[in-house]
Amino acid sequence: MRTFNVDISGSTSEEFAPLVNPFARSVAYGGGSGASLAVYRSGHLVVDLVGGDYDVDSLQLQYSVAKLITAIVVAHAANRGLLDLDEPMSVYWKEFDRERTRGITARMVLGHTSGLAGIPTSLSVEELIAGRYLQEIERQDPYWEPGTRPGYHSFSYGILLDEIFRRRVGSNIGSYFDKEIRRPLDLDASYGASPEQLKRVKLYRRELEGRTPLARALPTLRDFVDNGSSVFRGDFSVGNRPDILAQTWPGMSIVASSRAMAKMLAATLTEIDGLRVLEPTGVAALRQEQSSGIDWVLQYQIRFGNGVQLPFPQLPFTGPNAFGHQGAGGCVSFVDPDLDIAVSYNTDAFPACEGGSMLALALFSVIRNICEAA
Repeated sequence: MRTFNVDISGSTSEEFAPLVNPFARSVAYGGGSGASLAVYRSGHLVVDLVGGDYDVDSLQLQYSVAKLITAIVVAHAANRGLLDLDEPMSVYWKEFDRERTRGITARMVLGHTSGLAGIPTSLSVEELIAGRYLQEIERQDPYWEPGTRPGYHSFSYGILLDEIFRRRVGSNIGSYFDKEIRRPLDLDASYGASPEQLKRVKLYRRELEGRTPLARALPTLRDFVDNGSSVFRGDFSVGNRPDILAQTWPGMSIVASSRAMAKMLAATLTEIDGLRVLEPTGVAALRQEQSSGIDWVLQYQIRFGNGVQLPFPQLPFTGPNAFGHQGAGGCVSFVDPDLDIAVSYNTDAFPACEGGSMLALALFSVIRNICEAA
């Protein structure tokens, strides 16, 4: 039998000290991979733990957890009056001034209901980097009547919102985030990794890939439409390439520590370092349900707010009013206003089934129990 030591470093507040051993167990179950966990409560960092092959300054590509940060950036701009989420994109984007796309809005993209979930042809990594996806999505007709059903916009979410930002706000999402949020909060996070940050990024590893009975039984839109993630599904290690890690795609390209992710999310609930990212009305708007039901792409029950995932069977977070997002590589971040917490979990152990790590989900119930007992 192979044995190994599980090393944990970092700190917790006294009330969250019971979380250390469950976190260590989760790292052990990961087979020696790494993980980090950060929790803010009432504006204070109460959990800051790393384990396994993680260092205290390790960064992780967030994959679709980036959609949560992008949604907050969009909400921030909308609250300032820089963006009208219900204005048809065709007003300022002539390529969408067509019969089937004329009524599509930014809110529909945020809610994954626009119908522009993908394109009919697969693109190579090089074509994605060259910006070909934007050209293709501009010509694409929606796969269903816009606004009528959810269908996960894996890659098009970020591409569409970034171009909306360029045309309406006059800045790309990454630049806006850097100026308005990252620098004021001094976050160890960015859209795309710089050469210096690349040295600290933990590369994903995957031992097994699992196909559940549902995945085997149901053909989905993903089987015949390229939603931009096909190159990553075919070879998960593509996400470890330096040229991919350097991209600034708003739907997947945040590179960050758990500490930075939790701090930013906490700043949506209260003022931190002199900045409150969203007022209570902005938070309420962010989590206003835009779609629910069986996702036409993912083929399981899901709920979306304005760019965020709301609790659904596969990802219940810590309560009914929480919101956040999971990423294909296992990372998960969320906010629970009822418990006044912001939580972020990073890992380099790409799970057998894409989405938030089950090891993270096991920790969320512990966090909730601690909060309720305090």
